[in-house]
Amino acid sequence: MDKKIFLAAFVGAVVSFLLGWLIFGIALHGYYTENMKVYEGLVKKMPNLIGIFIAGFFWAFLLSYIFSKWAHINTFAAGFTAALFIGVITCISYDLSFYSMMNLYRLRLIAVDVIASSLVSAVVGGTIAAILGSGKSTTSTSV
Repeated sequence: MDKKIFLAAFVGAVVSFLLGWLIFGIALHGYYTENMKVYEGLVKKMPNLIGIFIAGFFWAFLLSYIFSKWAHINTFAAGFTAALFIGVITCISYDLSFYSMMNLYRLRLIAVDVIASSLVSAVVGGTIAAILGSGKSTTSTSV
C-alpha cells in the first residue's frame, strides 16, 4: 500500500488528537459535562490517550484511503469539503443511534457534537488531502 496514505493518516491522527483536545477537552468540556448523564464509573478521570490517538488514526486512515484510492482528492479545500460531508453524516448516524439506545446525553448535545466533530473531521480531511497532493501537479476531484 502507498506509504503516502500512511503518512497522511498519521499526520491526520496528530491533527485530530490536538484539535480534539482543544475543542472537546478544553473549549466544550463544560458543555458536554452539563449535558451528559454521568453514572458511577462511566467517565474515566484520565482518558486513555493512546486509545484516543489510535481511534483518530483509523478515522484518518479511512479518509486517506478514500481520498487516495477512490475519490482522488488531493487539495486542502476538496479534502475539507469531503471530510465535512462524511463527518456530518457519520456523526449524525452515531449520535442518533446512541441517543436512541442510551440515557447518556440530552438531545441538544447532538447538534453541538455534530458541528464540533464535523469541523474536526473537515480540518483532518483537508490536511490529509494536502499531504496526498504534495508533490503532484494534478488537479483535485471536487466533491
